[in-house]
Formats: sequence, C-alpha cells, structure tokens
Amino acid sequence: MKANRSLPMLAVVALGLLTVLLPTTESCSCYQQHPQTAFCDSQYVIIAQVLRRTASNDRALDAYKIAIKKEYKVGLCDFVRPYSELSIVEKRGLAGIYRKGCKCKIDVCTRPKCTQKVGSCSWSPYSTCETSNSSCVPTGIVNEDGTPIKCHWRRSLRYMQCLAKNGGK
Repeated sequence: MKANRSLPMLAVVALGLLTVLLPTTESCSCYQQHPQTAFCDSQYVIIAQVLRRTASNDRALDAYKIAIKKEYKVGLCDFVRPYSELSIVEKRGLAGIYRKGCKCKIDVCTRPKCTQKVGSCSWSPYSTCETSNSSCVPTGIVNEDGTPIKCHWRRSLRYMQCLAKNGGK
C-alpha cells in the first residue's frame, strides 16, 4: 500500500526535474541548416576577428575582444564558423549571394530521392556540394507577389567540380 502512494510522488518529482532541466537542453534541439537558410532566417550576422581572449575559471564566461569586419545577421541555432574554415562560395554567399536566394526555401531531405517543391531546392545535410559550393537561387519565374515559382542550385564552377568528383553528391 505504501508503494502505491509513493508512485504519484515520484511522478511529480520526475516531472519537476524534467521541467527544470528542459530549458538547458533546448540548445541541443537545433536542426542542421544550409548556410543560406541560416543567413536568411537569422536576426544578425557578423564577420569578426578575435583580438584578445580573457580566460576565466569557467570557460563559458571567457571574454573576447573582437573587431567587427562586416555585419550581417546570427541566432543560437544558426551557422557559426570561423571565417578561415568557410569555402570561397560560402564567403561569397555571406557577402551577398545568399541574400539573392532568400525568397527560395531550402527543404531538408534525408532520403535518397526527394521531390522538389514549388519555390524551393531540396538539400541533404550530407551533401558537401550544395552545402559548401552552391546557393539556392530563383530561376526568374515568379508569382504575382514576387515569390519564385522555381529555384535551383546555382551551378558555379566549384559546384560542378564537386559534383563530378563526388558522383553527383
């Protein structure tokens, strides 16, 4: 009989613990995005150079002095990488090419074959060619409201070389 009474109490404690811990796990619930999607959906983006780091006992509280090279838009789940690690196409994307494709939607596709929706490009997070070497841009055919009817992966030289090297992936 005593075991039956402690079960509801255990459930309340478990629920309380879950409620307390849930906000701390929120940052781990981000889906992988194409850099263009991160750029188009973000509030703020910058290119900055780290000038100095002031270490503390808690690494999360380290302070950085930065020089802002260029301002764009970034959020918690968005694309954050050192500029030196970006491909030339990603650098050009941040400089303005991604902005041209913001009206196109990039649909995440994890299956081998995906259907392309109106005004979008299908993208696999496992595809290096589209991720690092291309952007999704409108073909020029638009609806009355200006939204694109058809979008495609921009066929840059690096994108075509990547497709040839990786067998179209």
